[in-house]
Amino acid sequence: ILALPIVSLYASTQRAFDYGSAQAYAQRQGTMIQEDLQRRLQRAVDFAVTGCGSATATASVRYSLPDGTDWCLHQDQKVGDTFPQLYVCSLNSAIPLFSGGFACSSTSVQSLTGQAQAMNESARKLGTQLRVASSTFVSVSTMNGSAMAGRALDVRFDLYDGVMYNLNPASYTGMRFGFTTTLRN
Repeated sequence: ILALPIVSLYASTQRAFDYGSAQAYAQRQGTMIQEDLQRRLQRAVDFAVTGCGSATATASVRYSLPDGTDWCLHQDQKVGDTFPQLYVCSLNSAIPLFSGGFACSSTSVQSLTGQAQAMNESARKLGTQLRVASSTFVSVSTMNGSAMAGRALDVRFDLYDGVMYNLNPASYTGMRFGFTTTLRN
């Protein structure tokens, strides 16, 4: 008679631990992605909020590095992706997009979300799938509203983990990550 309550207590404790682990995992991965983006964008000599990467990207920013290469950071759900992800790629100026800007060089496309997920054993154990939403890239303005000539960029994205999202998809909004970066002189 006592075995059933003990087993029930154990099962609910294990489930709560797994949910907490999934949440902590998503927090760590979001922080890692944010830091990776900061490192990439801090090296930029110019950036512009413009269409780039692919025709299906829902948000994107083009940035140029000191060696003259142009790169694109974008949110997209490519063929084979279960959920939207954050991608980074070098741009191929020979492939223009209808929306303006240029497409990715096919050999340079990297999923930052997928890389974070593949590196973690907890993700496989818990069945956690990271999904990105509501990515925004905004040129920062001065107090009087004039653009600072591409000198500062505000980056935001939401990161969802599949475990918590599946529990209550209507009310779970994920975690918000973001930062503002400026160009170096």
